Amino acid sequence: AGEQILSAKLVAPGESSNNSLAYAIKPGMRAITVAVDERTGLAGMLKPQDHVDIISEFESAAAVFYTTPIVENITILAVDSVTSKTGKALGKDGSAAPYTTLTLQVTPQEAMKLSMTEAKGHLRALLRSPLDSAPTNLPSITLDSIMVK
Repeated sequence: AGEQILSAKLVAPGESSNNSLAYAIKPGMRAITVAVDERTGLAGMLKPQDHVDIISEFESAAAVFYTTPIVENITILAVDSVTSKTGKALGKDGSAAPYTTLTLQVTPQEAMKLSMTEAKGHLRALLRSPLDSAPTNLPSITLDSIMVK
């Protein structure tokens, strides 16, 4: 009470603030954080506001190995706790620190798919060009389908 309203304390819809990522999430969407490493997270080159597809590798009960698309054209909201497209987390020596998580903006259904996939398979992020938003409609592939016979 009695505090002045300053423009620096206001957040526009679709933008995050230092205090809350919630304002960056579009209505009807959710934020989910998934684990990545150097190999599955594009060797540290992903940034907030990049768009990615997520694929997963599984082994079925019949010992069939396959890869399938999980979600497409998903916006990265944060890389670890960094939400600014220009911001980078720095290591103790001042170099860019490797990240271990991506926070993604998804539908509730996509959040359930990612959660199940992360528990049962191996996720991998695929960076999209900012000029490409078309769906790929790729089918799942099996190891047998790519082996030369």
